[in-house]
Amino acid sequence: MHVHATDTGDDWYLEVSSKTVNTSRRGGPADCTIAATAGELYLLLWNRRSDADIRVDGDRELLAQLREGVRIRWS
Repeated sequence: MHVHATDTGDDWYLEVSSKTVNTSRRGGPADCTIAATAGELYLLLWNRRSDADIRVDGDRELLAQLREGVRIRWS
């Protein structure tokens, strides 16, 4: 998954498995790209806002799976 902050130009790449999420500042093609402001991404990835108006290119189900995993672990 590629996460792009539109206001700062920063990029992160997430490799998600059933047990971990590994992050990197470098990556290649991604199955899913999320683009929003840094603040919106922060809230989205911590399940503090909806993804309804977030730009998601590629497999949106990957974002849903990531958010579900975070919700389960922190609830």
